[in-house]
Amino acid sequence: MNAGVLYSGGKDSSIMAVILRKLDYKVELIIVNFGILPSWKAAAQSAKNLGFTHKILEADENILLEGVDMILAGFGYKTINNLSKKLFKVKQELTNINNNSDYEIEIRYIIDQLRGDETASRIFPEHMQSRVIGWREK
Repeated sequence: MNAGVLYSGGKDSSIMAVILRKLDYKVELIIVNFGILPSWKAAAQSAKNLGFTHKILEADENILLEGVDMILAGFGYKTINNLSKKLFKVKQELTNINNNSDYEIEIRYIIDQLRGDETASRIFPEHMQSRVIGWREK
């Protein structure tokens, strides 16, 4: 069977490639480059050093340029913060089972139950949780 791995030359993608090869997949590494810099070279050398074949996927430069425009326009974290300040009443408090509904709280619980120690607190340090508690009054 064939497997393609999006490859950066880093630990995560290298480990995935090795695991797939050990599972008898024919592995080909795929290195993405937008043609602005020859940044693909380091990953290609890593692939060669590990004995893997690789392809360089030449992605459209405009995709990267559009992404940069969004970052510079404040799309993302800043936009969410600005919109939420205009729309919602938000409460900030230390995260706990009563104010956190995302996957992290359940993962913490399972890790603590399995390990019987404070491993989860080391993986997910205590932090402030934002929770919407209503509409902002006009």
